[in-house]
Amino acid sequence: LYCKGFNHCEVQSESKLHLKEFKLWYCTTGTPMEEIISYLCNESLLKLALSYVTPKAAETVKEYCPNVSSLCIQICSDSVIPFICELRSLKVLNIGSDNGIDMSSLVKSLGNHLTSVEYLFFDFNIDLPSFIYFTNYCKANLKKWIITLDNNSLSKEYLLYVNNFQKVHNSLKEFGINKYRYNWTD
Repeated sequence: LYCKGFNHCEVQSESKLHLKEFKLWYCTTGTPMEEIISYLCNESLLKLALSYVTPKAAETVKEYCPNVSSLCIQICSDSVIPFICELRSLKVLNIGSDNGIDMSSLVKSLGNHLTSVEYLFFDFNIDLPSFIYFTNYCKANLKKWIITLDNNSLSKEYLLYVNNFQKVHNSLKEFGINKYRYNWTD
């Protein structure tokens, strides 16, 4: 459900759908995201993509979609992280952010809470001190990990900490560095 341009959402049936995948991106219908999730999603949902996730929406995902294994989210607060990390079936996490939130606290929160994810993509620029914290405290045994940097000249320093992470976890099969592309016209 791509909602950009829509301004109204009404659920026509009380019967639950048994969706396997659901994408709710740019939803400004006036209906709270958590209400849409509670109407359209349940334990059969495996793959979910959400933009502008609030803590209340994250809590709703945890309650209504406990079997989600793949999650692509754009968040507006790092306080969603504990709810997301409590999804024990979550294996794939692609996480981006709304401009203006403190990404260092988000990365540290992920380091403190992430346990079950195997495939992780940081779709935002990540600073070195936060990255170091994450590599030191993350308990998840990542198999594939992609980070985003705005300065590739620092990638060697990041790789040193990836190496330290690998020494502890011995789980990483693939690691990638994405070039950060900020577009002020978006």
